Amino acid sequence: MKKFTLASSAINKDYQLSFFDEIGSTNSEALKAAKIGAKGKHWFVSDNQISGRGRMGREWFSSKGNLAASLLLTTDLSPKTCSTLGFVAGVAAYRAIEQSRVGSKILLKWPNDILADGAKILGIMLESQLLPNNNQAIVIGFGVNIVDAPKDMPYATSCLFDIGSSYDAKDFFNSLSNHWLEIYQIWNNGNGIKKVLEIWKKNAAGIGQEIHISNHGKTISGIFKDIDENGRLVVKTNIGKIEYISAGDVHFGSATSKRSYNGKA
Repeated sequence: MKKFTLASSAINKDYQLSFFDEIGSTNSEALKAAKIGAKGKHWFVSDNQISGRGRMGREWFSSKGNLAASLLLTTDLSPKTCSTLGFVAGVAAYRAIEQSRVGSKILLKWPNDILADGAKILGIMLESQLLPNNNQAIVIGFGVNIVDAPKDMPYATSCLFDIGSSYDAKDFFNSLSNHWLEIYQIWNNGNGIKKVLEIWKKNAAGIGQEIHISNHGKTISGIFKDIDENGRLVVKTNIGKIEYISAGDVHFGSATSKRSYNGKA
């Protein structure tokens, strides 16, 4: 039986791997490991996650055969710098999908999704924890729809199988672990974030388009102008004001935005 394996490039850089036949949440497992002294550069993966978590406390639905992968890093870098790792993750996952798929348009959606022909195929979540030595444990979680996509969601969903990919969860993880290392080295402790953001923006959904961002019951509407050096969304509102947004649910165009007003995102 095929097993989860790290790319040779990751092995050469001393990345570690723990894989599980079934797990509640790979992010939770990584955070638990950090509490008991696990070192950084450690992947926790499964193709059968049963209690996944998404952003803002939401449940992440994952069928058996899909990929849940969480990377634990330990660092003394600032929280502000570490927050930009979401863009490293996004570009790495984008490249893994591009390598694996056929015939679909793949785009990055701020802040942490990847779309295939406009449907969500992958989500990313960052979590952090302060360690006793005052360093931080950073966990970057990837939820990838490989063989199935959740139904009855308030947005379109897809999976690698739907877009013609022959990759299973193990193939995709091996590719992801290689592309992560590639983009993480460009990031270079935050010194290369400008280059990472340039790559991200070249493959982003919605720049120059009408956009609506909802967060805690408030909605901001305008034109998606840019991503700034800190990874914030730059929006020119309908009254001409420039807003810098750090978090929220994004909807493009007038039709899709309507769901943001009733809290469904």
